[in-house]
Amino acid sequence: NYPMGKKVNNKETNSESTFLLNLIKIFAIALVVALILKFLPLGNLEIKKTGKIRIGTQVLTIEYASGSEQTSKGLGGRKELPKDRGMFFTFPTDGNYSFWMKGMLFPIDIIFIGSDYKIIDILYNAPPCGNGECPSFSPPNKFRYVLEVNSGWSKENELKIK
Repeated sequence: NYPMGKKVNNKETNSESTFLLNLIKIFAIALVVALILKFLPLGNLEIKKTGKIRIGTQVLTIEYASGSEQTSKGLGGRKELPKDRGMFFTFPTDGNYSFWMKGMLFPIDIIFIGSDYKIIDILYNAPPCGNGECPSFSPPNKFRYVLEVNSGWSKENELKIK
């Protein structure tokens, strides 16, 4: 003879089990998504932001180099740069950063700009690297920004170092 206990409602038990199972599934999916996002190389995404810049008397459409991979690559691998375009690099602090022509297929002018937006140096007609050595360029003075344009553009537009 067993004492009579409270009758268990199977419907309530199934509902609670289903809820817990769904909660565990949601948690597992969230964990998988979090792990994927953690190890996904988001710094290598190439997001092309463009804008306009006035330099001298000219207005250029510029592409901002963002992310370490895009900053390192720059214009490398492109066959040409339209006449009214350039690539703009921004650095977090003033410094003597190096630029090279690895992967470049055409010569460019590299305009080094200080944090006060004055041109501190211009490398005219920087040639693409050959099959051998690929030198890097950096002016003697610190800079914060760099503008890359087609070779000859700086002289055509009479840019001056200030």
